Amino acid sequence: MSSTVNQMDQERKRSQAPATVKRVDGASTNIGDSQDHVHFTDGSALKRDGTWKHGPERNLSREERKWLIDKHGWTSPAKK
Repeated sequence: MSSTVNQMDQERKRSQAPATVKRVDGASTNIGDSQDHVHFTDGSALKRDGTWKHGPERNLSREERKWLIDKHGWTSPAKK
């Protein structure tokens, strides 16, 4: 099951997301952002399909992986 950006951001606001999640943004086609994505506190951002939007490509922590992939149905990024 894939959750909406709003559901995920509400979890973040209630501290039910990993502390490393800074914000969750929806796709914005007017600026070429064709996918939902999550921003992390280290400056990286991951798209829903598992590709990195910007920042350092890195392995997700166990907590990030559980929240994004297991709970919200995002695609896992390739491991480094």
